[in-house]
Amino acid sequence: MKSLRDRKLMAVWKHKHRDYKGRIDGVRYVLVYRNGTMSVPLTDLTDAEIEDALPAAVRAAFAEENPNVEA
Repeated sequence: MKSLRDRKLMAVWKHKHRDYKGRIDGVRYVLVYRNGTMSVPLTDLTDAEIEDALPAAVRAAFAEENPNVEA
């Protein structure tokens, strides 16, 4: 079974607009703001960036599914 973080990363990839994501040599990249806009591998997102990238409805679904786990 995939970890909660892996499932959130998959949700980020699914819900991110195609203009803000892409693949380079098979690695998934997304645009984020870190002292300027930059492209980072999906797996390198911080927990805060993952939470910010998830739509509110998806974030709520994860919270209901895992009530004892903090964001």
